[in-house]
Amino acid sequence: MRIACVFPRRTNATPDDELAFIACPPPLLAMPEIDEVHVSVTFTWDIPVAERLAEEWNAVDVPVRMGGPAFGEPSGEFEPGMYLKKGYTVTSRGCPNHCWFCAVSKREGGLRELPIRDGHNVLDDNLLACSDAHVEAVFQMLRRQPERPLLTGGLEARLLKPWHARRLREIKAKRMYFAYDIRDDYEPLVAAGRIMREEGHTFESHSMCCYVLMGYAGDTVEQAEKRLADTVRAGFAPFPMLYRENAAPTPHAMRVWKQLQRSWIRPEIRAVKMAETIHDQRNSAFLMRGGNPMRIARGGMQSAAAHPSIYCPKCGKPAARKTDRGYEVEYLHFTRKGFVLHIVKTEVRNDCSIDLQRRV
Repeated sequence: MRIACVFPRRTNATPDDELAFIACPPPLLAMPEIDEVHVSVTFTWDIPVAERLAEEWNAVDVPVRMGGPAFGEPSGEFEPGMYLKKGYTVTSRGCPNHCWFCAVSKREGGLRELPIRDGHNVLDDNLLACSDAHVEAVFQMLRRQPERPLLTGGLEARLLKPWHARRLREIKAKRMYFAYDIRDDYEPLVAAGRIMREEGHTFESHSMCCYVLMGYAGDTVEQAEKRLADTVRAGFAPFPMLYRENAAPTPHAMRVWKQLQRSWIRPEIRAVKMAETIHDQRNSAFLMRGGNPMRIARGGMQSAAAHPSIYCPKCGKPAARKTDRGYEVEYLHFTRKGFVLHIVKTEVRNDCSIDLQRRV
């Protein structure tokens, strides 16, 4: 059966084949042969657009159905390429937790494992809650994929074990996402970051990411900013997720929350914020060890844009120079995906700093 899938908006996971249509009426003059039309809706705020699309697609003389997660309908077996782009896969549905802010347990019920289908991007609701045999089988499937794996569905920090982190390192996962939704999630997140580092993952690789929920009832911008900074201190790159269900904030409040979200989503801005957080954390640790605060004041954080004369002595590219840490100077290169850190070791002789990288 040939099914045309109609979506109210395009996301990274939206299919891109000839039977996928994005927020458009049916192309009657160039319509491929189809047997059914499915209007798939992921977000509740897209329901009005989806209803309009369903009416427009009724002009096609085939059955038109509308459904998806936005309507609270439980999902069935996963069929690759049907409602998700090829390369995305779902190996389990549901979650044993019953978090007040999450609709998964209400929609899908308890955890159930599905047949494992090939794909490099795993979208499971709570993969680590599955049996060890199932998780191991998923890692083995990811190992044979031609592209580096992504685990964007989310990993529960509380359930992370050292062997999970070891497998993620072995399969060379490009990115894996944990979650910091409520205050009680922070300590497990810190413990997960420690496990990941012990198994060879590094903060500088930008593979350790974390969804940070914000904007729910009772939350404030200051509290959200602190959670985002704490996520960096735990060793993860934060990705803010704006809570939009039930509450109806004023237009001004929504603009404030979206501005905060954008300030941490844009890669170049997020890189600066993360660098500043790490910089402050290292300075605090330096002072706690009895370091001289005047040294921090002299070092400072210098912007490569404001000071284009700063070039990394290791690679010769424009960089931002960070505070001198003893006999090390850090040069920070900003990229669209984050930042790269080069540490240049120096030694001091007769009050002159000599660059060891340039010595023969």
